[in-house]
Amino acid sequence: HIIFNDIDFTTLKMFDSKRVNTLDRLREENDKISEKYGLSIIEEGRKGRKKYVAFNEYVARSKKKSFKGNLEEIIDKNISKSNSFNEFLSFMQQEGYEHKQGKYLSFLNPKSGKFMRTKTLGFHYLASSIRFRIENKDYSPIQTSIMNRHWIDKSHEKFKENKGLQKWATKQN
Repeated sequence: HIIFNDIDFTTLKMFDSKRVNTLDRLREENDKISEKYGLSIIEEGRKGRKKYVAFNEYVARSKKKSFKGNLEEIIDKNISKSNSFNEFLSFMQQEGYEHKQGKYLSFLNPKSGKFMRTKTLGFHYLASSIRFRIENKDYSPIQTSIMNRHWIDKSHEKFKENKGLQKWATKQN
């Protein structure tokens, strides 16, 4: 673990954890420190790049307004109903999702009018993985939910009266 103060005492600026590759750079720094002091470096689970959810996507998913989140749910539901890949595609068509099969399976986002590849949803949504999941109904991918979060309602009277509390609630959400 790396523990550090997130405020720089000289500039009084706060550490920005939302920047690209921040976690990767912290992990590399941790490895350097561990190597310097003769501590073990954990290599397990580093073979593939971990997928992090962007903050905007996180918020959209938590409010059930994410196209990706909705598409994942519909794909999972239709996989459980299907007996073949073609039947799965017809169920998706009935749900209103036009598909395109090139190198990767894609579904049309009705709002943007653009196709989105299922590979961006993760390994379990590749065409080959969907075929495997249809053939092996007992298999269910392990998914960690980021949506089990309690959102603070700022419309309450105490938030309107107290600016500090309002700012705190905004940061927490």
